[in-house]
Amino acid sequence: MTLDPAVIAAIKNTTRAAVYGASALVVGAAVFQALVLPRATGMSADDRAFARTGARTIGYFAAWVLLLSHLARLYIQVIDSFLVAVPTTEMIGQLFFSTRTWGRGILAQIIISASLVGILLATRRARGTLPWWMTGTALLAAVCVPLTGHAIGHAGPVAVAAQSTHVLAVGSWLGTLTVLWLTCRRLPAAAGLAAVVRAFSPVALTSAAVLALAGVATYFLHVSSSGNLSHLLSTQYGVVLVLKIAVFLSAAGAGYVNWQHVTPRLERTGGRATFTRSAALEIGLAVMAVLLTTVLTNLEQPE
Repeated sequence: MTLDPAVIAAIKNTTRAAVYGASALVVGAAVFQALVLPRATGMSADDRAFARTGARTIGYFAAWVLLLSHLARLYIQVIDSFLVAVPTTEMIGQLFFSTRTWGRGILAQIIISASLVGILLATRRARGTLPWWMTGTALLAAVCVPLTGHAIGHAGPVAVAAQSTHVLAVGSWLGTLTVLWLTCRRLPAAAGLAAVVRAFSPVALTSAAVLALAGVATYFLHVSSSGNLSHLLSTQYGVVLVLKIAVFLSAAGAGYVNWQHVTPRLERTGGRATFTRSAALEIGLAVMAVLLTTVLTNLEQPE
């Protein structure tokens, strides 16, 4: 007895989306602590401690989601390969042997995710921002994602590096924004929120620029090594990629409005509510991009 193919497909898509979202949040929580909070001049000690605690909690639980998602991916792959409901260790061994690239990749992802859980648990009650620990955490979470999938399976180390950079940039921009929105929108003092948003702005701008470069590299690696733009409209992969790019551009537009028009008004009456709404829109677009990324992983590459 095994699961219905539609159920298996749904679980695979859900776990992939969870991996992308959790990775972005782990990166975001780490970048928030390593780069944003130390530069948020004007925050009170209590506000800073509150934001740091919230970020560490988000990062810790996101790391658990990442680990459980990879374990679920391994489980569902075994039952899909052997058509059984309860896999055995022998089946897992056979899967690793028959799909060595994927097997080594998922094993590495599980080990890295478990390490992230341990690191973030150890640092939850530590004092200070621990910038080196947080930088290492962000890098591990970003490198973990492309160890299975199109990058490692078809395009090699260059594609893995490009996708790792892509995950790091998305997490540094939209993951950090999500952490900021969840932890700081209820700070008692508007000045504290304004300080942390101002500190986040250069991180967001840099991350968006890096994301654009990584996206160009990904296009040439996965869609057309010759640069043929016709692949963008003649294949399902290309069409979904265009939609994903459009969503990211929309998020960038929302971020620009936040930076130029909303942030300067944060300390005025109604500024906090405006920021909450505009940041929520930007985060919603990020969720759409994650879902489109999940769709891309199910589509055949043009070349």
